[in-house]
Order: sequence, then structure tokens, then C-alpha cells
Amino acid sequence: MRVNRHEVLLTIQGVSDAKVVIDRIRVVVVGLRRAPLIGTLVDIQCGEPFEYRYLEANLDKNPPSVTSKTTGSIGGERNARLDPAKFPYQVAIDEAESFVVSSVISKYDVDWRVEVDWSSQGQSGTIEVYDNGQPFRTTSSSSVSATCTWWDSGILVKESSKNCQT
Repeated sequence: MRVNRHEVLLTIQGVSDAKVVIDRIRVVVVGLRRAPLIGTLVDIQCGEPFEYRYLEANLDKNPPSVTSKTTGSIGGERNARLDPAKFPYQVAIDEAESFVVSSVISKYDVDWRVEVDWSSQGQSGTIEVYDNGQPFRTTSSSSVSATCTWWDSGILVKESSKNCQT
């Protein structure tokens, strides 16, 4: 069974000197789970070293389960430092926290969003995170006919590619 990942990077920072507590991050599926798309899976491996709080959301489960992970990889990056997310976190205008929400899926095609619960100075709320106003979309690659993996330099990674037409 092939599992696909879709990583969303969140950098959360306050807008004033007041401390804002990030209480929880969760994933919500929007709409129905559909059959996976048919087509070609394209992957590009690139990047520099970085450090993030790491959460994994299983989109095959209803509702999705979100767990903190200490190991894993982000888009094939070898230089990623992944720290487990341990809530709560505090942010302010001069303090930020960065999270990677890695959705995993093996059975469906789904639309989803991230929700961030926060509290500050006696108030609380939830921020909904979308992809330019639209839900994120992740599909299983269980129905793909080809897999093409490229380095960011434009070179095909042959050992990670199958039935790829170049």
C-alpha cells in the first residue's frame, strides 16, 4: 500500500507584545472522501536544512487523527530536523513557532483545512488555514500509472521513478 504525504508549513507569530498561546492544531476534512485520482505522481526533491515542530494527520481516518512525531521526512529532505510538537506554545510579535502538518493518505482523495486554537489575555478562538482561500487537496497515489521524481536541478531520479516519460 502506497502512502502519500502533503506537507503544509505554518509559521505562527503574534501581532503584538502580548503572548498568544497556541493550544492545539487539528485537521478537518471538508466534504466527502472521493476515489483517488488517476494520473502521474510527480515529486521534486529540494531544499535546505530547517527545523520544525512536526505533526502528522492521517486523512484515511474519520475524523483525521493528528499525532506528534519525532521521526519522518519532509518531501524527501535529508537535512530536516523534526521536533515533536508538545502543546501549548507561546508566540508574540518577536517570537514565532514553525510547524509542519504532514497529511498522509492511502485510500482517498480529500479536501481539508488546518485549524489552530489560540488564547490570549482572556480571549480564545480558532484560526482556519486554507490554501489561498481554498481547502488543501490530497489524493492517494494508489491509482497512478507513473511516478516521476526529479531533483530541483532538473535531473530525473531514476531509482525513484517508474514508467516516467521524459
